[in-house]
Amino acid sequence: MTAVVTSMSLVSCLYQEEDLFEKSSSLRMAETLVDIQKVLTGSSQGWVMYYYPNGGAGFNAGTQGIGGYVLTMTFTDSQVTAWNEKLTGSDTSLYKLTNDDGPVLAFDSFNTSLHYFATPSGSSNNLYGETGNYQAYKGDFEFLVLKHSPEEIILKGKRSLNYYKMYPLTVSPEEYVSKTVETSELVFMSSFDGPFNGQPAHITLDLNARQATITLNGDEDNAKTVAYNFTPEGIRFYKDVKIGDNTFSSFKFDRDKATLTSTEYPDFVLQGSLPEGWSSYSSFLGTWTLNFNNGATLSGVQFKEDVPGKSILIGGLHDKFDVFAEYDLGTGTISIRTQHVAEDPESGYYVLMGCRSIATGYYSFSQSYGMQGVLSDINGVTTITLSDNGKWARGTDSFGLYFLSRRSYSTSDRVGYVSEDWFWKSGAHTLQYLTSFVRQ
Repeated sequence: MTAVVTSMSLVSCLYQEEDLFEKSSSLRMAETLVDIQKVLTGSSQGWVMYYYPNGGAGFNAGTQGIGGYVLTMTFTDSQVTAWNEKLTGSDTSLYKLTNDDGPVLAFDSFNTSLHYFATPSGSSNNLYGETGNYQAYKGDFEFLVLKHSPEEIILKGKRSLNYYKMYPLTVSPEEYVSKTVETSELVFMSSFDGPFNGQPAHITLDLNARQATITLNGDEDNAKTVAYNFTPEGIRFYKDVKIGDNTFSSFKFDRDKATLTSTEYPDFVLQGSLPEGWSSYSSFLGTWTLNFNNGATLSGVQFKEDVPGKSILIGGLHDKFDVFAEYDLGTGTISIRTQHVAEDPESGYYVLMGCRSIATGYYSFSQSYGMQGVLSDINGVTTITLSDNGKWARGTDSFGLYFLSRRSYSTSDRVGYVSEDWFWKSGAHTLQYLTSFVRQ
């Protein structure tokens, strides 16, 4: 009887194996793609995607260099309509589901919302008005579908290797994006503190790169940093953060109390505060006098609105161009860094504003080097104090103008200093020893 039972069990297993593989792999894949399409088109309000590009040049695959952003989408059998929190309006294009060593969702026709993070810009503006971003933000428009259900879709970017999660919407795509943008504008504090299990806890938000650092029990050695995206409720992490036995995935933001509350631990509430030296965007706008070169001044310098709340154009330092300054909402300061400013029509050379350390005799074209401006009241006078931004060991104290043979940030393309007709208003190719701007 024992032998008979064994034989019957073996026969049963063999039939199970035959049932499992009775369909060809191509037929099984075709059925999977049909099922994915049913899931995509099955959500009446559409889907939200938490989108994580790698970032620009210098970021390797598998990183989330500029944090996450919200995209929302609705699907028909052949078309997708998408919204992007970085842009206004929506765009409709084709999409396809195909097999490439697994099911792939591909947005293969151009869509302004879906291709923003993957569209490079050269020496001229791209359709988004950007220049000099030759590798774009290393975003994806082709995704391996790792999991799909009416409740959740998990994708992996073929270019970035990052994971993208999609969830069905319960509100309209426009409303979800609008409320997300509203949250991102309300969370302008970068420092949050509060108790956790009777011990001090702290969260620091890098509002530009969208990175969050969580510290528990004052233990900075075991602090964890993770990329995040905004949602209508607050912030959501790229992946769960585990510190000891504690796991964190998201925090809700209370706009009235300026607090962050953990979704996992409702008693874990952190109070937001402004860092020392924080100033609003609007407080930088107006007319200033530049102090430089050990006592020299240049009056009539205009700080003009560029992108509200994000960037400023500084006029009056040069007759042919404005200088770009970035406003950091988290620190309430401005940053003036290396930048391309013009093109000489006669020679065809590109004009670059590079960093100089006259004190040490060095120069650099690194895009991260530059000066930070902190606004304060000094003896009753509103002053923007300038100092090196801490990125360059030499320390930026001046800005020089250089001709380059092509639009790059490589010193090997340096032709030399600009000709006299490109000098600063100070009358030289280098604006030396910048110290402050004083309100006129």
